[in-house]
Amino acid sequence: MNTVKGKVKGVQIAGVLNHNDSITEGIQISGVYQNTKMLRGLQIAGLYNSAIKTTGGQISGLINRVDSASTFVQIAGLYNRAANIKGVQISGLVNSCDTLTGLQIGIYNHADYVKKGLAIGLINYVKNGYHKLEFSYNELGTSSIGFRSGWAPLHMHYFGGINLVNKDLRFLQAGMGIASSLSLSKTINFEVDANIRNAHDIDDFSTWDFNMHNQLMLGLSWQPFKKSESGQESPSIISGTTIKEISTTMLYH
Repeated sequence: MNTVKGKVKGVQIAGVLNHNDSITEGIQISGVYQNTKMLRGLQIAGLYNSAIKTTGGQISGLINRVDSASTFVQIAGLYNRAANIKGVQISGLVNSCDTLTGLQIGIYNHADYVKKGLAIGLINYVKNGYHKLEFSYNELGTSSIGFRSGWAPLHMHYFGGINLVNKDLRFLQAGMGIASSLSLSKTINFEVDANIRNAHDIDDFSTWDFNMHNQLMLGLSWQPFKKSESGQESPSIISGTTIKEISTTMLYH
């Protein structure tokens, strides 16, 4: 274990714990946990890195945490947390920050505010970002409900639906996709949606049909009303055309 109350310049290495009450300029390496008040360099830990402010990078097997500004990169096996990040967050599960200027890659990405950047993951949530609940009905008689979350230029689309019109083939469906909404004017947006969906016969749950449909849709949306004072999206009408659809069916008994 290494404990320092003053400035560290160079390298701090410990099998279990590194602790510094002041500034670290250089590299901290620990097998378990380490923390410093101000980091100008790199932290590498087996489990947990912690700093109040960094202008460098953090790499850990589980968790990285910066209470104030973080610049450059955070890479963790489980969870990254920074108040304001200017750089990259990459984790095996969760990335979280108050203000993002850069890139997040993880299963779940969260930011209160995105100045300029991008989140790539299964679930992306931006508090001041793009949130839309939608209802749709197509020419085949399928009624669907969906939710879009993320940032307008690149967001995730989750949906489920049901079709009871055709008595010979009644089905449920669920799916998800990556979508983009690009502003063409104050009321018109260009929409791109690439999604995958699986449909299952309502009348036959004894056999599991892995009936996958891959779809690319291009369209236009009309948003006649302005955003609310809180910044939330107002209702819009979307009209689109399916450009490409590929179906794959696999049966499991």
